[in-house]
Amino acid sequence: MEIQAKSIIISRRKVVQDVSYSCLISFFNINNPHLGGEEPLDIKEFENAHKVIIRGPKEINYMLFGSDIIINDIKKLEIEHEGKHILVKVEQ
Repeated sequence: MEIQAKSIIISRRKVVQDVSYSCLISFFNINNPHLGGEEPLDIKEFENAHKVIIRGPKEINYMLFGSDIIINDIKKLEIEHEGKHILVKVEQ
């Protein structure tokens, strides 16, 4: 699926019952959304995820305090969910 956004935050949510993870991808129309209080345009949740593969961006920020990945200055964004893998393709 192709999505319009200027930046995204990729995070995880642990599901305690069966020790699996959900991948959360939040979409924003501003860069560095973690610095302000702006609500995301949308949030997609991918359940029972094992790995997120990120292809294409020139710059990725990994936020240690929250274990989140932030990608800014997005021109084109595609996300595919294949089994337990999420493929994020980015053009900056």
